[in-house]
Amino acid sequence: MILENVAASDQNKLLGGPDHVDIERHDYQLPSSSSLVVSHESSNMIHGCASEDVLFARIRTTGVVEIQFSPVGENKKSEEVYRLFDVGGQRNERRKWIHLFEGVTAVIFCAAISEYDQTLFEEERKNRMMETKELFEWVLKQPCFEKTSFMLFLNKFDIFEQKVLKVPLNACEWFKDYQPVSTGKQEIEHAYEFVKKKFEESYFQCTAPDCVDRVFKIYRTTALDQKLVKKTFKLVDETLRRRNLFEAGLAMNRYRVTGPLKLVCCTGTGTTGTGSTGIS
Repeated sequence: MILENVAASDQNKLLGGPDHVDIERHDYQLPSSSSLVVSHESSNMIHGCASEDVLFARIRTTGVVEIQFSPVGENKKSEEVYRLFDVGGQRNERRKWIHLFEGVTAVIFCAAISEYDQTLFEEERKNRMMETKELFEWVLKQPCFEKTSFMLFLNKFDIFEQKVLKVPLNACEWFKDYQPVSTGKQEIEHAYEFVKKKFEESYFQCTAPDCVDRVFKIYRTTALDQKLVKKTFKLVDETLRRRNLFEAGLAMNRYRVTGPLKLVCCTGTGTTGTGSTGIS
């Protein structure tokens, strides 16, 4: 159910506070930032547009968006340049990717692990996590990515750690064999490791034996956490540089790979795309 079709009585229910929004999100196509918006609106404070508001802004990715940036080091930006292509994860957007598939250094696949109990914007009977799984496996099987590095971002962990204590993980068919073992933080970690293992299994099932040596890394991410995003991209940068140097047969301390790295950022599913990535 999209927000425009919500009856007035239901809108009042949603505006009852951020806790109500979190509970009702699985029934309505609400962006993950909706609880913050309600929290702001529920207070009587008058505030301007802060950096937090910008980070929580959402707009659905359509077509292909190119972003050029340099990885941020401790003191200054790196001289290296990334060309990041953000492609829409919705079904009708995927046909627009094909011209990006050649010459890609790495694929960054963003999976919103908090959406395991939600349905698609396009098809309300289809579970988002199941759709993400299918898209992930489809991308892995593309011939043009046989030697391409894969970086899997298990995103929205901040929402996941709150939701998994309230909504059973086995609400998703893919996770039907999940068994809770504890409570609190231990249960959150147990649930996260279970999801991570599921993606790892899919990766190796969809990867040909002669391609198993390509780079595959999994990162736990919260895209709204700027420090975490910068740290993650620093790790990604180091991994890709080492890989390029190794393939070129060069000594790491003597040579630098020149030219921009071409990345494709693919979002699994969602009503509003990736929104801000927290990179500045």
